Amino acid sequence: MSKLFLIYLLIGAVIVFAFLRQGLRKIRDGKRTRGSEPGQGYTQLTATMRSERGEQTQRVWHVPKNPQDYAKIFVPNGRKRKLK
Repeated sequence: MSKLFLIYLLIGAVIVFAFLRQGLRKIRDGKRTRGSEPGQGYTQLTATMRSERGEQTQRVWHVPKNPQDYAKIFVPNGRKRKLK
């Protein structure tokens, strides 16, 4: 009986710790937001990769700052379907 109580106590402590940690993170971060402000132009993302053979590859992405232009990237250019 005491082992089962100890297990429940530990699980409860982990859950309380997780909630406290999340709350403190929200307080510490304040009103900081992710991403960039909407606007004109593009944000440039660069990734450099190295293979096992020593070859180095660099990839550059241009992500539009305009939310509408960003959404258009995910819409296929093909035939439009009618939703039923």
